[in-house]
Amino acid sequence: MAVLPPAPLGDHQKPVAAARSLRAGVRLVLACTAALVAAVGVTWYAPGRAAPAATAGVVVLREPR
Repeated sequence: MAVLPPAPLGDHQKPVAAARSLRAGVRLVLACTAALVAAVGVTWYAPGRAAPAATAGVVVLREPR
């Protein structure tokens, strides 16, 4: 019995640990949301690709078969 913490302290340790885990989870959710928004912003709103330099302005005509 000497190993157990006093009753009020023992009752308070679990809620404190749960609150700490909840805060860490909220921070991780916010960080993942920010990473997702950044990834979508970079891929969706990025400027388009330019044509390759070798074919820029060149019209390729095919012969009819």
